[in-house]
Amino acid sequence: MELGNKLCELRKKAGLSQEELSEKLDVTRQTISNWELGQTVPDINQAKQIANIFKISLDELADNDVQNILVEKISNTEKLAGLIIKILKILGIAIIIIFCFILLFIIFSFVVSSKTGQYTTSEIVSEVSKDYTYLYCSLDNTKYTYYIEYDENNNIISPSVSYGGDDPSDAKFIPVNMIHNYTNAQELIGAIQTYFESNGGTCEISKEVKLF
Repeated sequence: MELGNKLCELRKKAGLSQEELSEKLDVTRQTISNWELGQTVPDINQAKQIANIFKISLDELADNDVQNILVEKISNTEKLAGLIIKILKILGIAIIIIFCFILLFIIFSFVVSSKTGQYTTSEIVSEVSKDYTYLYCSLDNTKYTYYIEYDENNNIISPSVSYGGDDPSDAKFIPVNMIHNYTNAQELIGAIQTYFESNGGTCEISKEVKLF
């Protein structure tokens, strides 16, 4: 309620005319009329006099609902507190999720590193980039098959040899020691060829599996 309306209401409730009120306040009746119409307002001292006449506080005269203001402030504070709590909950959940991801990453990295540690360097390289060559050789009616696996730098990964003789003693013709004395695949292939050809045998290089 506006001050003019409030003043008019208080005056009528007290049974005073504008002129009677003006006399109490030592102002003209026109001044009271202007106040009630909202054309002018009393100064602070006049407002105090009016409050004393009607036995009310300045807040009541100005129609300031202090209780509602306090309730509104408390309500706003509660809303702010609720918002802060929600934000903290969201942050807490986000931190937990991030922590779980980090923990899973650490566990995964540990498992991978442990698994990797079970293999030799040459085995790891062979899984990345490797090549192979078969040598089908024959000497004194005995057939031999060499399988040489190597990486992109021609480093031997795993050499192997088999022979087709009926007697295990035929293995003496296989240069077994030879395949362990080389680390370069091309050098070993050349050495095997030279061995068989110099001993009257033959040796064919191939990328395909063949049956004698």
